[in-house]
Amino acid sequence: MIALSSLMERNAEKCEKAGFDGFLSKPVRRKKLYQMLAGSLGSKEEKDKEDKIITEYFAREEIKHSASILLAEDNPVNQRLAKMMLTKAGCQVEVAHDGRQAVDKFTASPDKYDLIFMDMQMPEMDGLDATVEIRNWEANIAGGNNKSNSKGAGNQISARPEHIPIVAMTANAMQNDREMCIEAGMNDYTTKPIKRNLVLGMVEKWVFSKETP
Repeated sequence: MIALSSLMERNAEKCEKAGFDGFLSKPVRRKKLYQMLAGSLGSKEEKDKEDKIITEYFAREEIKHSASILLAEDNPVNQRLAKMMLTKAGCQVEVAHDGRQAVDKFTASPDKYDLIFMDMQMPEMDGLDATVEIRNWEANIAGGNNKSNSKGAGNQISARPEHIPIVAMTANAMQNDREMCIEAGMNDYTTKPIKRNLVLGMVEKWVFSKETP
């Protein structure tokens, strides 16, 4: 049994004494709940935690090693650099070479990814147009319309209850660029050249953080 608590103070110790196997604070995030269920059911070296209660810290650490990132970037050098940074941090990374490919990959498997890094300027379809198309596809799914104009979307209905976080990657840091990103439906942006602390900071903010929407 997993205790779900909306109280601000931590009651893990009290729940452990009562006989609970896990403790998770509300609001409940789907991925944390899944990881906690997996831990409670005996995986992870047969619960070598000496039968101690499993908390959301355990779930958070497990998520760190299973976060899936879709990287939409057409520049080979930036692709390799960003992929290396993210992979070393424990993330799984899949590359889309342009905006159209990013839309196709996401709409084909929307529950596969936890975050999209979207380059602003790409051939075939730029990052802004790709984001607009992804948000329109999500809106259609949320509204019960299982038909999409996006290639590769087919009739698949996503189990994802929220928007996929999309972070723009741009060489410009002008205010109007930020406004365009937000207007297109992006959640955040980071500037180029790509820096490890900024990239991983975005992953922490939008994937690992408890406040992730």
